[in-house]
Amino acid sequence: MPLWSDRWANGERIAARFAAGQPAADGATAFAHNLNPHVVWNEVPADLARVDFMHWVLVDRPTTLTQFDEGVFSRGFTPQRKPGPDVEVAGARPARRGLNDFSGWFSGNVDMAGDYFGHDSPYPPFNDSRVHHDVFTVYALRFARAPVGGRFSGVQAREAIYPHIRAEAAHSAACTLNRRLR
Repeated sequence: MPLWSDRWANGERIAARFAAGQPAADGATAFAHNLNPHVVWNEVPADLARVDFMHWVLVDRPTTLTQFDEGVFSRGFTPQRKPGPDVEVAGARPARRGLNDFSGWFSGNVDMAGDYFGHDSPYPPFNDSRVHHDVFTVYALRFARAPVGGRFSGVQAREAIYPHIRAEAAHSAACTLNRRLR
């Protein structure tokens, strides 16, 4: 079950427009475009009910939807909340968004704390001494609806679907804000 993006080769550096963080002119970092990337998958076994794409915590994607164009699920960074769990993207219903890890990351910051559903792009620490590798994964499952409800995290969704995975595919990107590593 292959998965790819027309925007970068597997394992290459991710484009700045797909990152939540970018280098700023003053040498610090700042929020960036935060676009979800274009991704495509195919060769999903015909007897499977659906495929889930989990990088940004999305479950219950219709089986007829086999790609996401960039920017349809995320465009810009929204402090304090990103709507969910219901998806309001044409052709993507009845998909549901789970909480991404920015929800926990910003929990102690009064200006940023909130529920971040769906997709938010990478924003690695500017001084991290390693390049981050972000992996986009699509899962083909044995059932039509993920057994999670309400406010669910990516970890909860993954634990719920793990025993029911029939196939999976991954596509990765490298990302860093450390000037020495670029």
